[in-house]
Amino acid sequence: MTRFRRSRTAAGGPSPSMPAPARRLTPQRAEVLAELQAAHDHPTAAQLFERLRPRLPHLSLGTVYRNLDVLAADGVITRLAGPGTQTRWDGAPPDHDHVRCRWCGTVTDIPAVPLAGSPALPGGFALEGRRLEFTGTCAACAAHEAAATGPARGGR
Repeated sequence: MTRFRRSRTAAGGPSPSMPAPARRLTPQRAEVLAELQAAHDHPTAAQLFERLRPRLPHLSLGTVYRNLDVLAADGVITRLAGPGTQTRWDGAPPDHDHVRCRWCGTVTDIPAVPLAGSPALPGGFALEGRRLEFTGTCAACAAHEAAATGPARGGR
């Protein structure tokens, strides 16, 4: 995970700043980052926008998307995009993996799964990290499916 240098705000308090060479940490970008790092539910851009809107009434959804893209490009956050699902965002440190519900799209952190070794890589390829995501059905969707099918059908 990229480490932050601490700088001082105009009020004299500490504030996170981007690692060099990175873009300036604007007040709106700082708010997006802080909200994402406090979230444990891997929110979508729209969910972040709804959470930030009471504090930043002039914030636009486009600004949230742009700041998420900048933070992801700088390696500060992780984009969690899956086929046919909404993009979700992760502001947590990289030492974990994910499990995604294939029905509702909920993403949950799980402890990192140890790998037996490094994968065979083509010549000249430098490995910089990994992302591992498991898919399945969350408890809420499984219960909903069981209720919809009823006990006479035997569930799944």
